Amino acid sequence: MKILSRFFTLFLLIPFAFVSNAQENFLTVNGTAITNQNADTVILKGMGIGGYMVLEGYMLQTAGFANPQHEIREFFGNAMGMEHIDSFTQLWIENYLTEADIDSLKEWGFNSIRLPIHYNLYTPPIEDEPVKGEITWINKGFELTDSILKWCAKNEMWVVIDLHAAPGGQGGDAAISDYDSDKPSLWESDENKRKCAALWGKLAKRYSNNEWVAGYDLLNEPNWDLPGNVELRRMYVECTDSIRKYDKEHIIFIEGNWWANDFTGLTPAWDDQIVYSPHKYWSYNDLSTMAFATDLRDRTGHPLYLGETGENSNVWFRDAIRLFEDLGIGWAMWPLKKVESISGIIAYKKTDSYQQILDYGNDPNNNTLVSKEVAKKALFDLAKGTNMQLCQPNYDVIDAMERQVYSKQTIPFKKHQVPGVIYASDFDYGQIGYAYWDNEYANYSVSSGNYTPWNNGWAYRNDGMDIQPTENNSFNSNGHNLGWLYNGEWAQYTITDLEPGVYSIKARVASGSSGGFIRYMSGESGISTRKFVGPTGGWDSWKNLKVENIVLTEDDKYFRFFIDKEGYNLASFEFIKEEASASEIVSEFTFAKTDGEYKIEFNANKPFKNVGDANISVFADDVELTINSIELNPENNRGIIIEVEEVMNYLQDITISFDGKNINCFDDSDLKDFDKEIVLNEIPRVHQIPGKIEAEDYDHQFGIALEECEDEGSGLNLSWLDPADYAEYEVFIPKAGKYNVEFRTAAEWADGRIKFELLEGDQIAFSENLSFKATNGWQNWETTSNILDLPEGRYTLKFTILNSPFNINWFRITSPNALMEIENPSFFVYPNPASNQLVVSPLNNESITRFLIYDMFGKELLNNTCSKQANSFYIDISLLPKGQYTIMVFKESGSISHSRFIKN
Repeated sequence: MKILSRFFTLFLLIPFAFVSNAQENFLTVNGTAITNQNADTVILKGMGIGGYMVLEGYMLQTAGFANPQHEIREFFGNAMGMEHIDSFTQLWIENYLTEADIDSLKEWGFNSIRLPIHYNLYTPPIEDEPVKGEITWINKGFELTDSILKWCAKNEMWVVIDLHAAPGGQGGDAAISDYDSDKPSLWESDENKRKCAALWGKLAKRYSNNEWVAGYDLLNEPNWDLPGNVELRRMYVECTDSIRKYDKEHIIFIEGNWWANDFTGLTPAWDDQIVYSPHKYWSYNDLSTMAFATDLRDRTGHPLYLGETGENSNVWFRDAIRLFEDLGIGWAMWPLKKVESISGIIAYKKTDSYQQILDYGNDPNNNTLVSKEVAKKALFDLAKGTNMQLCQPNYDVIDAMERQVYSKQTIPFKKHQVPGVIYASDFDYGQIGYAYWDNEYANYSVSSGNYTPWNNGWAYRNDGMDIQPTENNSFNSNGHNLGWLYNGEWAQYTITDLEPGVYSIKARVASGSSGGFIRYMSGESGISTRKFVGPTGGWDSWKNLKVENIVLTEDDKYFRFFIDKEGYNLASFEFIKEEASASEIVSEFTFAKTDGEYKIEFNANKPFKNVGDANISVFADDVELTINSIELNPENNRGIIIEVEEVMNYLQDITISFDGKNINCFDDSDLKDFDKEIVLNEIPRVHQIPGKIEAEDYDHQFGIALEECEDEGSGLNLSWLDPADYAEYEVFIPKAGKYNVEFRTAAEWADGRIKFELLEGDQIAFSENLSFKATNGWQNWETTSNILDLPEGRYTLKFTILNSPFNINWFRITSPNALMEIENPSFFVYPNPASNQLVVSPLNNESITRFLIYDMFGKELLNNTCSKQANSFYIDISLLPKGQYTIMVFKESGSISHSRFIKN
């Protein structure tokens, strides 16, 4: 190892331009891909080094009073004395990015960085040039870049050089580009434009032979009113020409106007080595949200690179990276470090003295500003604290960006021993749905229009579970607790060292409400019945909740809690081993849940041994369902799976009963009988067809806005619809056939058109284009009907806007065979409810020739022909299960009518 270290030391002394003779790592544009010189596709997986050469207020928590770098320097200078500001800046630069940072990024799986540079480290502002109109150079920026490139070369990592702050500033969003409105911007000064192009020429001349320079990102997020982007294209071409005087090969990254995404006028490309570089924040991670970028790639034949993305939850990171890489698009997350950040991969600390400086900045009249001497120490400590050796890597974020992208496996956050204490905030690393479940887990505000704080406590971790500091809990506490817990949420803890046996679990709980319910689980199996968590007198007033007789075997490696009813916080779980044996504990039901529309699994507090001819009953809304099979779950020794014949839906109250015979547990004890235990209904919301769907009840959407509806029934309607906008709904069609598909629409002047699709995964099961006429008003509603031949099954119903604008209030899918909307039936049924016999009588003297009866799922149960002389007649319904039914009658004239009745 010593010899190897000396080799690398000598290696780094070689002039950098001659590091590699073959330069096989030189990146190039190859069709719509970025490849190396061996034509191997390279997906850049990077980190944007934001906050290094360009300070931004939100990263330092100064955004409310000092947002762009020049304001931050002025505020810090006033706080500690302006004579110290240059020393502070130097200390910041020395510590914020070091070789250790690059080594860590490599170790964590990144293969590149995006280096945001500030022009004033390379050349002075035009106002400070010794001779007006001339361009002088500053060595500092070039030397810093040289060092970074050496560190990256050692780690075989590419560098995208990003002009983040151009001469004068390239946008009105000052925090991004350090724009000063008292001075001419890049777009208002020919001198600034000339300096910008010259800087790129200087950089290209210096790094033209460097294989670890991925390329040049000419301007970060320009945001200026540049009609047609004519001036932006002209600036880009001028910079490209300046680069190509010295460097014919390196990639040139091009960002659109308005924060990188408006590429109007920037196509076709003017250079063979152009890569288009949009940015993506706070939107859904699906193909539709990336369509603007992939369409650009398809249209131009040039690759894409997501130069900035991030500032979100671990769920969002994982989903975004998987989407980008599936599309063959490189990416760079943003930023590297922030003060007290949970969402970045690295956080640096905030001292009490620095907080006092922030308090003064936010309210200059509060007289809390510390002395200049104390302020200087606080700010210099802040700069030193950005050093990697003093920072806190957020390993949960790193795991989400690397391992979780392609793995659903959970791994321990910390080692957990049982018996022992497990802290609630130390749940496993892993994807949502595998390591934990939280109802709010990412910010999709650009797509949804609503900001979602995915972690309300903003502490400790960046997953969806809400974690907050714990102030008044010294018993079994690590200083954090889980809060904002809602029904159905849970977290998992891998037990790394387990002694099988009977346990009591002492949970540390706090409740400022009336309390709630909790249950404990092994993986997805219940190991306890639901337990009441009573009020404790406050959300930070902690008490113990003891649950006894928990049987743990060697197979119980994944402990979970499950929120059965919200109303409390959780801090820790202490496992206390008892003297009792498992055979002394009553074998009993613990938990049941649905597994799709046809299956239920129920659990016991002990593993099962066998299931014989057991008498089990399942009820949906008190209607007993037909059981097709009962068997042990081969993947879960505490589970028994029951399959029913009838389809269940998400709206039903489902219960289960057992008579106590023919089910045995692993210790040869019999499972105790139980009656009408509640089954957790986890069936996804599925709209039953036939039926009416309010348009705002979508499961997913893109580009759609809501507004108050003035149609009958009020509510909301979809509005501001544009081509490519879409909405998706989960639907279940119990029987194939012809259906009447109605849309309720309104439009001031334009005819509308949509693509109506039924999707089964990625496959299209049905597709048809439907049109709507203008209605002479945005709230002047009309119904358009179409007869469509729809297939049977469970689908995602998706409608995509083809022509607009128009509004949608609802759509209804009805069938001649089972109409859910009953309007003015022309016959009478009695008694209603009925037990054994139903009387059907028309309201006029017209004879009924045939009748059909359907259950609530649209399943046909009776289909009988009547005598032509039949008027009133009797129907035997004694064999029908209890529930609600639809009866359809066919009259001699050919008309059809429907009504409902209840069998009790």
